[in-house]
Amino acid sequence: MAHIIVVDDDRTVRCASDVLRTAGHTGEWCVNGDDVFALLRHDRPDLLVLGPDSTGLSASQILRELRGSSSGFDVPVIALTGETASGNDGNPALEVRACVPKPIDPARLLREVERAIRSDADIHSARAVECPAQPSYTAPDLPAFAMRRAV
Repeated sequence: MAHIIVVDDDRTVRCASDVLRTAGHTGEWCVNGDDVFALLRHDRPDLLVLGPDSTGLSASQILRELRGSSSGFDVPVIALTGETASGNDGNPALEVRACVPKPIDPARLLREVERAIRSDADIHSARAVECPAQPSYTAPDLPAFAMRRAV
């Protein structure tokens, strides 16, 4: 299975992490966008799931740094979309593999994760996907999850 990093607000990362762990994936999560690069330097994941509600760096800032980095952060990205997000921010250079609206539909998240992982070998030729803004939501309280949290 895949090694996946999830970056977003606390409730969303726990929900996404639980869905991914249940499907057999491993990974890490963080709620602060500033922490994602430390995780990427430590171990290149197969996929980055990036939401609009992390603290620190915004999703579009993280994407810009990823795509503009000379460090080889060519990891595929799935964008979780919320009221404030639009995946590529109008810039095809910030390509994402898919957009998954919040609240997360587990079946859709897993479907998009599988597609992104299968097409990873062809990452640079993937077409950019525009992510439409989604209505705001309130995530339910969720139990703790087994994925490792970034320090």
